[in-house]
Amino acid sequence: FTAAGRQPIGALANFQTARGPRSIEREDRRPKLSITANTTIPGASFRMMGQVREHLADIPLPPGYEWSFDRWTRMGSTDFASAGFAFAFALLLIYLIMVALFESFLHPAVIMCAIPFSFIGVAVTLKLTGQTLGNTAMLGVVLLAGIVVNNAIVLIAQVNAHRRAGMSRDDALVLGSEHRLRPVMMTALTTFFGLMPLAAPYFLPSVFGSVDGRAANWAPIGLVLAGGLPTSTVLTLLLVPTIYAVADDLRSFLWPFTTRPRTEEIAPSLPPSPAAGAEPETAAHPA
Repeated sequence: FTAAGRQPIGALANFQTARGPRSIEREDRRPKLSITANTTIPGASFRMMGQVREHLADIPLPPGYEWSFDRWTRMGSTDFASAGFAFAFALLLIYLIMVALFESFLHPAVIMCAIPFSFIGVAVTLKLTGQTLGNTAMLGVVLLAGIVVNNAIVLIAQVNAHRRAGMSRDDALVLGSEHRLRPVMMTALTTFFGLMPLAAPYFLPSVFGSVDGRAANWAPIGLVLAGGLPTSTVLTLLLVPTIYAVADDLRSFLWPFTTRPRTEEIAPSLPPSPAAGAEPETAAHPA
């Protein structure tokens, strides 16, 4: 309405038909626009978050505009950081427990060297299957740290037992490795084949089917365990005795007072010798 009377609405503005959003989304009472993208390689999008962040930081935005990752991406980053903290805390607990059991700070450190050996197999397995180290796979790494030390514990405990019996270090390492080869291999093989139902679809999808549904949530754990266990077992048997000998030589070089045997040999007890001038007692036998 105007002073001259009614006017058509077309006299006030120009109207045209155009496409618009079906709905207007808001977050914290502010309108937002969601953009979704993915990669051709499965699981590679999480690795590219850093590159996307760098590119978006270089784009100038008008006043009042800003960008951010969605909450699922933020939750994934938080979960990955939490998994890293859990892994570090698990390593600390494993070391402290072994220190209490072995009553030594050196031997648990030697045993902990078996954990990095497993990372070789994990990296190779993830590369061959085209998977990434996601949150679920990181949980498998935490479990793997507690499994792979078992072989080294069995080996070092046997070596220490031989040394307490009076055997030299090198002979104890050779004999202990020989005696514990079969138990270590049997334990590793049974664990490996027990994990095959989870990891086999990644290697032979045409035979076992693809990983989908709820199986996709837990299959990365089996894949990480099955990949890291074989390399850790083989390298533990080959390299842990060498690391043990080097660490023992280093301790002897830095702290000479620790070179004495951990348990001294106890000489067999002999009856006290009779005093000088005293006649030995003779037992009277009845006739």
